[in-house]
Amino acid sequence: MDDGLEYGVVEELDAGAAARVLYQAFGNTPEIAERWLREQVTMSEVRVLREGHDVVAVAVRIPMGTFLGGVSVPQIGIAGVGVTPDARGRGLARRIMREMLLEMRERGEHVSTLYSAMHPLYRSVGYETAGHVFRVRVPAGMIQSGDRGRGWRASTPEDESVIKACAAERARLVTGALDRGPDMWRRIFKPRQGSPESFVADAEGGGIEAYCIYRIDQNAATQGLGTAAGWQMHVIDFGYIGERGLDRLLGFLQGFSSVVGEIVFDESPNAPLLDRLGDRRFALAVRETWMLRVVSLQSLAARGYPAGLRASIGFRIADSLLETNEKPVVLEISDRKGKLRDAKPDEPVLELTERDLATLYTGMHSASQLANSGGLRGPAALIELADSAFAATGGPCMFDSF
Repeated sequence: MDDGLEYGVVEELDAGAAARVLYQAFGNTPEIAERWLREQVTMSEVRVLREGHDVVAVAVRIPMGTFLGGVSVPQIGIAGVGVTPDARGRGLARRIMREMLLEMRERGEHVSTLYSAMHPLYRSVGYETAGHVFRVRVPAGMIQSGDRGRGWRASTPEDESVIKACAAERARLVTGALDRGPDMWRRIFKPRQGSPESFVADAEGGGIEAYCIYRIDQNAATQGLGTAAGWQMHVIDFGYIGERGLDRLLGFLQGFSSVVGEIVFDESPNAPLLDRLGDRRFALAVRETWMLRVVSLQSLAARGYPAGLRASIGFRIADSLLETNEKPVVLEISDRKGKLRDAKPDEPVLELTERDLATLYTGMHSASQLANSGGLRGPAALIELADSAFAATGGPCMFDSF
């Protein structure tokens, strides 16, 4: 496309200009924007559009994984999509997204996710809402545990590997939860705001049974949904392994009830932790929605599937951007895994767009729901098989923002 625009990796000389674009697009200060680029993301994953010597658009790739069917599917998160004010109205945000998707296809990357500030933009390149982030607010006095919070200690840098393993144990059980890469973990351990505290509960045989990373906001005194007034405790991240790990985590949090009025954290709506609270008088709300784009149909073979399911499900995708996805394929499922093969002539298939495929892929919508709303067509038998294959208990959700 010969329009004077050049797409590529950010160069050191471009870093300041890229930061200015992000500052102009999102606010804060130029210094904060440049620090985010240099400290919170990997510079080699920053992409720009140049017009001559000027950077006119920026976007950031964040390599990580998403747990689907208990399997970590490699994917690319997208963040920091911005266009300089004097270049807006020319479709440059869509242009840089299109270039990034074409690059992903060439690199053999299968899936991409993002948080949207403008759904029409991302829908125009094939993304669709595929899950949520849920925010839980719990009165501190409601948390009860037989464990009184003993046996915890402040974490050290040497604990990072066991903390990550504990986090993955929790995340793999939740459809849509991130398998964090280095950039995401950097945000957990060294967030842009505040200085969090980090504690772990050692397991008897080595490793840890639970961890909690938090900060107490003394500028956010709250009545705490009916409990005594106190500060707000923001749990940035936590994890536990097994019943004892959950008891120890709850005991740790309970220990703050004398000074904290409310404890806030992100969790899936069907989490066992919520059933362990003393009452149901806590608040649960959608904090954010996230979108997903299937870049390659090989993503169908990358995720996990229910145990005991053996099925053959054909797909024909109408993809508005990536024509390589339009070739009919059949997903063969057995032993919790999927394999793809080319569809035979006249073999039955499910027909849907790339956006509807995104919602089916995570279990945001079932095949039956899509068929009922006109987003999917195909034989009833295949629709029922797809319902079973892509079911997501509690709905797809993440614990992280990026």
